[in-house]
Amino acid sequence: MAHYAQLIANIVEMSGYKTFLELGVWTGTVSDAVKPFAKITGVDIVDRRNDKSGEFFLGTTDAFFCQLSEERKWDAIFIDAQHDFESVKKDFKNSFEHLTTNGLLIFHDTDPADPKFYKDCGDVYKIREYIYHWLTESITLPIQDGGMTLCKAAFSRRHDAI
Repeated sequence: MAHYAQLIANIVEMSGYKTFLELGVWTGTVSDAVKPFAKITGVDIVDRRNDKSGEFFLGTTDAFFCQLSEERKWDAIFIDAQHDFESVKKDFKNSFEHLTTNGLLIFHDTDPADPKFYKDCGDVYKIREYIYHWLTESITLPIQDGGMTLCKAAFSRRHDAI
């Protein structure tokens, strides 16, 4: 299991989160790790999951958010779909609207450890600065090859800045 998947599962468990949305599921490693602690919803353009249980939306993240009701919320959302800044920014804006109060946003590939990982991580790292300007409760962890950024929604929602 990827180390970051176990870290995410530990955070979900320790925080008492009961709902988890994963944008960009790939084979489902993160969902599989989180599944014992929270109800999982996954979104991807291809279903490569090893475990086909749980709610799954086959399509783009844009299409997923377009069909959601405003009331649908998650405690934690893991963003790891497209690996370009503009797509991640859009996923961030959409996710933020569907995050519970004091929920957690988790971004993957925000701190590539070496230039050789830039191809896999794209320019996702730009989201760190974008988030920092309006939501200061965030931390980037230089774990594994791509790094990960966690953002607590808290009560500082400044929609005008998004």
